[in-house]
Amino acid sequence: MKTLTEQLTNYASYHRNPKNIATHFVGIPMIVIAVVFFLARLTFDLLGLPISLATIAVIASSMYYMKLDIKLGYAMAVFLLGSLWLGQIVAEESTAVWLSLSIGLFFIGWVIQR
Repeated sequence: MKTLTEQLTNYASYHRNPKNIATHFVGIPMIVIAVVFFLARLTFDLLGLPISLATIAVIASSMYYMKLDIKLGYAMAVFLLGSLWLGQIVAEESTAVWLSLSIGLFFIGWVIQR
């Protein structure tokens, strides 16, 4: 696994444009939130407890970021847990609202980066 420094160096090598940096700063979090929203409604039973795919993704992602860098890991865990909390609220809405928010945020986040 690449270190955080290696990954940031690689990222910086092709993201030098201030507009590109700004659009990624907004677009990428929107896409992450959209994916968490979408996965929050996809649940299964684990040892008698309902668990969403979003919960698994948030735990796995948080662990990954913690392994890269502890400060980044905590920051990402807070962001991802907040996204999960909102995602669970969205998942309880109607299918139309859940899909509209999930797909809409993903699409807008993707368009912002173009």
